[in-house]
Amino acid sequence: MLDVKKIFSFCKQYMYIHKASIIAYILLCIAVSLFSLATPYISGNFIDYLIGGDGARFLIRYCILYIIISIGSMTLGYISNQLYIKLQTRLGFELNRDILIHIQQLPISYIKDQDTAYLSQRINNDSNTVMTFCISVIQNIIINAVTVVLSFGVVFVFNPIIAIALFALIPCYFIAYRLFKNLLFKSGFDLKERQSEFFGKLYEQLSHIQQVKIHSIGKLFLCRLNTVFERLMSSAFRYQKITYLFSGLDSFILTLAQIFLFLFGGLQVIQGKLSVGQFTIISSYFGLMVNSIRYFFSLGKNVQDNMVSYERLVSIINIAKSTNGNIKLNEVTNISLNNVSISFESKNVLENFCATFDRGKIYTIMGANGSGKSTLINLILGLYIDEFQGNVLFNGISIKQVDMIDARYRLIGVTEQEPVLFEDTIEFNLTFNLKKFSDDRLQFLMDVLGLRDFISSLPCGLKTFISEKAANISGGEKQKIALLRALLKDPDVLILDEPISALDSSSRNRLKEYLVSIKKQKLIIIITHDDTFTDISDVELSMVNLNAE
Repeated sequence: MLDVKKIFSFCKQYMYIHKASIIAYILLCIAVSLFSLATPYISGNFIDYLIGGDGARFLIRYCILYIIISIGSMTLGYISNQLYIKLQTRLGFELNRDILIHIQQLPISYIKDQDTAYLSQRINNDSNTVMTFCISVIQNIIINAVTVVLSFGVVFVFNPIIAIALFALIPCYFIAYRLFKNLLFKSGFDLKERQSEFFGKLYEQLSHIQQVKIHSIGKLFLCRLNTVFERLMSSAFRYQKITYLFSGLDSFILTLAQIFLFLFGGLQVIQGKLSVGQFTIISSYFGLMVNSIRYFFSLGKNVQDNMVSYERLVSIINIAKSTNGNIKLNEVTNISLNNVSISFESKNVLENFCATFDRGKIYTIMGANGSGKSTLINLILGLYIDEFQGNVLFNGISIKQVDMIDARYRLIGVTEQEPVLFEDTIEFNLTFNLKKFSDDRLQFLMDVLGLRDFISSLPCGLKTFISEKAANISGGEKQKIALLRALLKDPDVLILDEPISALDSSSRNRLKEYLVSIKKQKLIIIITHDDTFTDISDVELSMVNLNAE
């Protein structure tokens, strides 16, 4: 019960929002089960009527009654099934969404260490698993409890000894569950981990298909997949063995109960203490009652399976979010780094680093690959906010006090060294649904970057859909779209990481002219490995000189 309570406590906020639908669903399920519980009693009486030979007139009454029960059961069953699908899908999505929101606020170092395909599959599966469990447990516990009570009552009326004997099954099932509880959890946890790992490696085969073809390393990647598959198979066989033993014990207990019913109930019929119809009723309700008791027995296994998903979700939730302050800046006029140091895996990337950036100037930061340029940008963006020593200040305020999520959204525009475009329209990738920009400005910036002719040549213009990994556009157009996105945002701070590596000379010159024209109201930082921007730079910083190491 403690494990069930943990899962429900985890999911209760989502279930509370949809409590009216959940209550309606449970009531419908109870109504359907009551129709089902009426059937054995009617069937038993039907048999006695046949044996008694009271005429054919009652047959019509039974047929009409069965039609009413069948139509009622089918109608309510359809409605309850539709409601279940709606609840299960909605609740699973809401939990999935909130886990993703939490991950967005985790340290960037955590994300970099993850296999994103594995993580995505894990979150989606586990979210749906625990929500489905909660809905079904509420429904099934109530329905099976009602079934046990009503079935026991009916059987007790006909034969108290058989009814009492049924209750002897409960401690037998409880003991069996206790024996297998830990084994079920451990084997289930390992199987889910291996399944997620396999999914990640399977995704790897497709996500790196171009590199696999270029280097002809298909066999190598298949070997990697085979290795993970063998681990999955081993885990699956171990889980299957434990669950089979668990189910086998269940079947053995059921067999003993059924033998008792045949021997004792059959003897009662032979002795004339029970009619055939009554024995049929007892046997049917006996089966219903046993199945309900078995549900509570199998619930133990189901709980352990779902505890695996619960623990995996909680392990993500328990990872501390990155610090994010509550001071919202109206503008950014100055950024300074004072004696900043940061290291990864015991390697110093920056040590006692100092720099100041002011509005109205263009800064170029130069340095070879590995000198810390990208790390510096991530520090300024607040992506390593809990992982550095020293001070990073925005307008003289510690970055740890600033709402950097808001600042990155409103006040900072960034182009990455390797721009990422999403599988959506060019318009979406340009604007990210910005509400404040004019079409004239968009057209002007398209001319600055030489994008107008390219977009005009597309059959759907700005509505053209960009395929996975932007495979349907060139590297130059990809970089131009990323630059246009940052410029269209009209931010206070522009951070351009190797912004012209894929641009033609004409586009480079127009970009440089535009940056000079807007620099009075901007703080512009350009990351580069060469001297391309020295002619427009106000300040040139060398990572080699500024980094104490």
